[in-house]
Amino acid sequence: MSALELILSRLDRHLPSGKNRHVACCPAHEDRDPSLSIAEAQDGRVLIHCFAGCSALSVVEALGLTLGDLYPPDIPNYQINQKPLIRSKEAVQTVDHWVLEIARSTRAQGKKLTTHEMQREREAFLRVGAA
Repeated sequence: MSALELILSRLDRHLPSGKNRHVACCPAHEDRDPSLSIAEAQDGRVLIHCFAGCSALSVVEALGLTLGDLYPPDIPNYQINQKPLIRSKEAVQTVDHWVLEIARSTRAQGKKLTTHEMQREREAFLRVGAA
């Protein structure tokens, strides 16, 4: 079982959002709208990000896993810093669109964004507008 399959098997629900990419409700906090981004890097690592601010550690612990479970199980002596992950412009734009959609959804529910969330939304808006 790949690291991605392990993570997805522990989530109640997840939706595909691209090749080897998914979104889900974050298990580390009470989440009604998907705020957890899950992606598999080319080297088999699983990248997770909660847009509500949960740490990767709290997410994997909520799933009953460890940070080591985000790495490929079938590669002996896996070196965490083998090669930096270079994100394509398209991947950044996709994440920015998610940020904008989550911010819109949060406001539509009558909730307020934190200062950090508003800053992240502004950065995403500027990048999307410049594209």
